[in-house]
Amino acid sequence: MGHQVQGTLRLGVSSNFARYRLPALLKRFVKLYPDVEIIVKTGWSTEVMNYLYKDEVHIGIVRGDHHWHEHHYFLYEEPVTIASKEPIHLEDLPTLARINYKTDSHLKQTIDHWWHKTFHHPPLITMDVDRIDTCVELVKNGLGYAIIPSISLSEIDSLHTIDLYSEENQPISRKTWMTHRHAALELSVVKAFVDFMKSQYNQEAPR
Repeated sequence: MGHQVQGTLRLGVSSNFARYRLPALLKRFVKLYPDVEIIVKTGWSTEVMNYLYKDEVHIGIVRGDHHWHEHHYFLYEEPVTIASKEPIHLEDLPTLARINYKTDSHLKQTIDHWWHKTFHHPPLITMDVDRIDTCVELVKNGLGYAIIPSISLSEIDSLHTIDLYSEENQPISRKTWMTHRHAALELSVVKAFVDFMKSQYNQEAPR
């Protein structure tokens, strides 16, 4: 069946998803559909949405909540967490060194909102880096803590984590969505990839 699906599939993918999840998924997809050529564009989720609006990609995989008037399929969510080399207490965060990283405006606003609702003092930011994986490496070396989506952590990192909760004691999470235009499903490569992604994540329904 896989050999009946052929053509070019253009994907726009959030940078973090591309870094931590996409390679293994594409490996499995290409094994199923070896005649499909895949073109990938990565960037902030807002950039990926722009790729969709301009029809530069068939499918977008984005993180956070974005307005999209066509197909918008929930894949999964993971907690936003405080990560540190050694155990720390939540109430001590304003006095501890924090490592910051560049991210999209939605995640930054989520973290900033949580901070301002939790503390009366600004964070003590001692390092500001351009990549989340650089941030994680600095945390692993005991140079400070970070507030990051857990997609960027693995068990081998051996870091201590504290998940964020809102004032209403609801977990603060980062959702990942698959988006595309309705008409795109007329292309066999798009339908094959959409069905494949649903098969990979249908066990993680939204809560």
